[in-house]
Amino acid sequence: MPLTFFMPLTFFMIVTSLMRCLLPSEKPNAPHPVFQRMLGLVLFVVFTLGEIGFWQSSASGFDVIAHRGGRFAEPENTLDAFAHALSLGVSGLDADIVITKDSVPVLHHGVRLHPDIARGPDGRWVSGTPPLIRRLSYREMLRDYDVGSLAPESRLGRSFPEQTRTDGAHIPSLAELLTLVKRSRNKSVQLFLETRLHPKERHLTATPRSFAALLARTIRGYRMLDRTTIMSLDWITLGPVRDLAPEVRRGCMTSEQRWLDTIQRNQPQGSPWLAGRNINDYEGSVPDMVADFGCQTWLPFWGDVTPEALKRAKTLRLSVIPWVVDDPIDVTKAIQMGLDGILTDHPAQVRQIMLEQGLLLPPRTAIKP
Repeated sequence: MPLTFFMPLTFFMIVTSLMRCLLPSEKPNAPHPVFQRMLGLVLFVVFTLGEIGFWQSSASGFDVIAHRGGRFAEPENTLDAFAHALSLGVSGLDADIVITKDSVPVLHHGVRLHPDIARGPDGRWVSGTPPLIRRLSYREMLRDYDVGSLAPESRLGRSFPEQTRTDGAHIPSLAELLTLVKRSRNKSVQLFLETRLHPKERHLTATPRSFAALLARTIRGYRMLDRTTIMSLDWITLGPVRDLAPEVRRGCMTSEQRWLDTIQRNQPQGSPWLAGRNINDYEGSVPDMVADFGCQTWLPFWGDVTPEALKRAKTLRLSVIPWVVDDPIDVTKAIQMGLDGILTDHPAQVRQIMLEQGLLLPPRTAIKP
C-alpha cells in the first residue's frame, strides 16, 4: 500500500494525542498542567520521530540518476542539463568523461565529437570523420564547437524531439561540473562518472592509468571523492582507480545485447571488456564476477536484469543500478523489483512515479549554469 495513504491518519493521531495532553481536564483528579504539557511534548516527539523513521524505512532508498544530465529535457552532458537536474531534484548526476590533448577531463559521450550534437565554427553539424577529442585542446573545444542542440533529422534528434535548444552551450570540463555542484550547496547528490573508452580504441585516448590519475586528482581537489562512483563498460580504468583513489566507489557496467556484448560468454578466452576476467570462471554469474573484481556497484543494461541475478547481487551486497530506464512501465517495475536506483534520461517522469509509489523524493536545489 502506498506510503501516502498512512500520512493523514498518522498526522491526525499525533495532533489528537497532543491536544488531549495539553488541554486542561475537568476531572478533579486530573494530572498537574505542567505534567500534562511535558507528557504532550514527549508524545509529540516520539510520534514524530517514529513517523519520520517509518517514512524513511518505507522508502526503498530508490535513486533517480540523471543520465548525461537528463537528455530528455536538456542537451546531454552540458552544464544546462546538470543545473536543470539539480533544480528538478535528483539523487545523482551521470556524466561521460573523455580526455583532451592538454589532459583536461571533459564531459562527452565518445572519443570523437558526436555528429548529431556538435556544430563547428560554420554553424553546421560535424560530418565525415569527426575530430578526436584527444587531438583538441580544451580551449579549442570552447572556441570552435557548440553542443547546445541536436541535428533535427539525426537519430538523437528524432529520439529527443522535446529537448530544449540551448545555442552556445559548450563541452564542459569535469571541473566545471564539480564547481556547479559546489555552488548548488547540494550535499547529498552523488556523481556517477563513466570513463569512455573501447577495448579496440584505447590508443585514441589517455592510457588507463593516466585517465584514472586525472580523474582522481580533479575530484580530490574538490573534496568529492566520497560521493563519486567511477564506472565503465571497459573495466581497464577501474583497477588504477582503486589504486589511486581507494575511497571512490567503483561501478562495473555490463551489457549482453546483440548491439553490445561486453560479457561474451561463448568466448573461451574471455572478453576484452573485462580487464582480464572471464565469465566462465564464475559459473556464468555476472554479479559474482563484478564483486570479485572489486566493484561496489553493478550497472547492467536494463534488459539484462533478471530476478535471479538481482537476488545474487544483493547476497553479495552489490548496489544494482541499471541503465537506461525511461519507459514508465519499466520504471515502475524497477521500483517494485527492489533495485537501488536507475539511470534515466527522464528524471521528471521518474520523480512523478516515485511520488505515486509513496517514495521519498530527492531534494530540489535551484541553480543556474
